[in-house]
Amino acid sequence: MRNAITRPMLNTLNSKTRSSSALGLMGVLVLALTASPAHAQRPSFGGLFVQVQDMLVGQEPFQTVAFEPNGLCRIGIDPTGVITGLCEYDEIGFRLMGNGAATGGRLLFGPSSNCVVEVQPQGIPGLILRDPIIRILPPIATPPLPPILTFGGTDDCQIMVDPVAGGMTFSDPNFFRFVNRKGTPAVWIPQGVVQFGEFCSIGVDARFTGISEKDPGGLRLLGKDDQGCILTFGPSDLCRILVDPLERPDFGLIFTDPKRFSFLSPDGPGLARMDVDGLVSAVEFSQKSSRDLKKNIRTIDNALDSVKKLRGVRFDWKNEVRPAGGADIGFVAEEVAEVVSEAAVYDEDHKATGVKYANLVALAVEGIKAQQEQIDAQQKLITQLQQEVAALRTDK
Repeated sequence: MRNAITRPMLNTLNSKTRSSSALGLMGVLVLALTASPAHAQRPSFGGLFVQVQDMLVGQEPFQTVAFEPNGLCRIGIDPTGVITGLCEYDEIGFRLMGNGAATGGRLLFGPSSNCVVEVQPQGIPGLILRDPIIRILPPIATPPLPPILTFGGTDDCQIMVDPVAGGMTFSDPNFFRFVNRKGTPAVWIPQGVVQFGEFCSIGVDARFTGISEKDPGGLRLLGKDDQGCILTFGPSDLCRILVDPLERPDFGLIFTDPKRFSFLSPDGPGLARMDVDGLVSAVEFSQKSSRDLKKNIRTIDNALDSVKKLRGVRFDWKNEVRPAGGADIGFVAEEVAEVVSEAAVYDEDHKATGVKYANLVALAVEGIKAQQEQIDAQQKLITQLQQEVAALRTDK
């Protein structure tokens, strides 16, 4: 038998309702549900309580409150006991109207206003979620399923926790777009890395300063359609390393700087080294040679003797050094080191591996000067002998 709200119940409700103006529709429903059921036929009342009485269509005891004659839209308890908590049944969906459609609606969780889902037609557009922590949990299942946040009607775009690899996984058939409408888009990673595949990552490593990039194959810069690329240093376009296959296809790697390039060694001044496996071409070369940079300056002694000991040679390069081979002339580093050690270049094991050809210029200059002194002395002696021979001829 169905329960009905009788006239005495209505009087009781009206009396209790007048005693507390804060008790609204939900208070009326609670009083109706907790009152003793009557078995009389449901009378017809006017006003709000008639509407409330007409909406009560649940079975004994009251299970749901219906808001439609056929009971399609209702709020109550699942009579089967399978679903716990208060349930809302609606073919279209539960709509929060607020104080009229123009003011939007709010759904609050808990006694405070910290956890809210709301719409503000006159304020921030779209659906707003307010919560100190938003947690997405998977359904209870065995084995446990990963929590997934899906965007759109398909499973192409998702944010999920990968149960195999672990961590957060983003999936999208196109690409991810980070847009900051107030300025330059930015992804803030206070500490950690962005992993690309199994071995490549870029991010902040607590062991070092600045950005760290890990890649066994090296960091590759690709321009538009793989047509060159540019690495720029600083806010201007003055300092760059670039490849320009369109405008300068024969230039290779290009360095631009309005001042100069400096190669420095962390071990200290004068210890930087640069090896070029090929030809170096320039308009001019310069070596630092100011008096202010030197001490204990003295003239080279016995320069001519050293020059006489040096041996200029013709030779052919080995294929592992110069694949095309080819004849060349120069000195042998080991031989130069034995004569004038300052003109040789040494490796970490102090083995002579190269020659400072510019340093040999100073040796050659002093050698030429010494040789010129010998020539001048010989010329003076020759002139003196010629004069003596001429005098002897005159006496005869």
